[in-house]
Amino acid sequence: MNNVYSFLLKNRLHKKRKIYKQLLRLSLDVTVIIYTVIMVGYIVAAIIMEGTIWQRIDDIIVQLDAFLYERISILITVLPFIHLIRAYKQPGVIFSRAEYVLTILPHERRRVWLIVAMQRWLKAFVFYSFFGAIFYLLSPTMTLLYIAKYVFMFIGINMLMTIPEWKFFQLHIFKKMMITFGVIILNVCTIFLPSLWTVILIFCLLITYNLFASSRLFHHVDWMEVTSASDYKLWNMRIVSQATKIKFKKERQYSIWQRLNFWKKPFPFNKQAAYNRLWHVYIEKNVGVVLQVIGALIIMLLFLSFVNETIFLFGVALTIHIYTSLIASMLNDRFTTDIVEVLPWDIDAFKETLIGWALVPTIIFIIPFAVFAVNHFSFSFMLQMILIIVTFYLLLRLKTAKVKQLYDKQYEIAAWLDVVSYGFLVMIVLSHPFPFVFIICFVVLGIISFFEKSKINTHLS
Repeated sequence: MNNVYSFLLKNRLHKKRKIYKQLLRLSLDVTVIIYTVIMVGYIVAAIIMEGTIWQRIDDIIVQLDAFLYERISILITVLPFIHLIRAYKQPGVIFSRAEYVLTILPHERRRVWLIVAMQRWLKAFVFYSFFGAIFYLLSPTMTLLYIAKYVFMFIGINMLMTIPEWKFFQLHIFKKMMITFGVIILNVCTIFLPSLWTVILIFCLLITYNLFASSRLFHHVDWMEVTSASDYKLWNMRIVSQATKIKFKKERQYSIWQRLNFWKKPFPFNKQAAYNRLWHVYIEKNVGVVLQVIGALIIMLLFLSFVNETIFLFGVALTIHIYTSLIASMLNDRFTTDIVEVLPWDIDAFKETLIGWALVPTIIFIIPFAVFAVNHFSFSFMLQMILIIVTFYLLLRLKTAKVKQLYDKQYEIAAWLDVVSYGFLVMIVLSHPFPFVFIICFVVLGIISFFEKSKINTHLS
């Protein structure tokens, strides 16, 4: 079995090397190589002549050392979450069609799977050991034992997450979303535990699950989906795709939605169901853009949560503006796409159903707010959260109402909606240095709700 799999790996690497070699022959010539060498030499010489690069590296390593030492428990909880997010698209163990053919031949399926998993663990060991060695050579403060502790922690989590990723990939989308939300809640809860207890809890949970799931490794496995995702992972060579302008695509299969039982039920011919289905089709086609925007906003907020409170609140205001603008642009674009462009539709119903879809991804923004709350939790933080939610709701309603105004010329938006919505956006940033803005905001909300309640429903419907 080992010889057969070695033969398979050798031929796979030979094929990839042949493709890359052919790409280099087509892409590079003597002139490009000469200019590249000159440019690289100039950059290296400039760095050496400046003389301060090593001091800067030392400063960065010292700061990273302090960060890792203080937040090891956060790393322990975040790493499994990252592995789960990755398991939405790939099964963790790259079990391609070639490995599947080996299981049809007289080779035990569990043994083939174990060999592929060991290949993953070996790659993780080499990768983390390499970067650990670099940190050891560059760091003026980190000891070998200290770096080895982190290296083995990363390797251990990688090994313990192999089976959870494999099983998670097989689940229905709703179960995946429920588990992801549960892991988010677990991460939030562990923030309030001591670091040692957090580490013990995470490792105990992972070890227990691995012992339980190892006997059910191949139950309810969609091998067609597994091999398709693995083949895509193996042969989607981005450099080749960029150079040839040809994208490697997965085999055409039924989407996860079409395999769910409720999707096969008779379609309810009512307006709400029809518009929800249209939004589902549209979002599924543009899910890459939506995920990129949401992911970038979450990373930005996570980074700013470690800077200071005012900068974080500025990032929150920017996030609200960007996300609501994205939703409004989707609503506008939907009326210029496929069948919606040529048939009459109920704009209000389209707007309301989109708002329902737009509120679902906001749950994931709990993560950066929870991280921020660890160091800045107070009564004012609770007031800020209320102000943020109100501002988000008002801006979402305002921007979608403006899109409606583009298609319904008789529709009018009250002037005070712009002032209040963007005024609240500014108040979010000012709420830390000037806490009295909460009083202003809540007084304004009280006045509006008292005098303009009926008008609000008219203008925002």
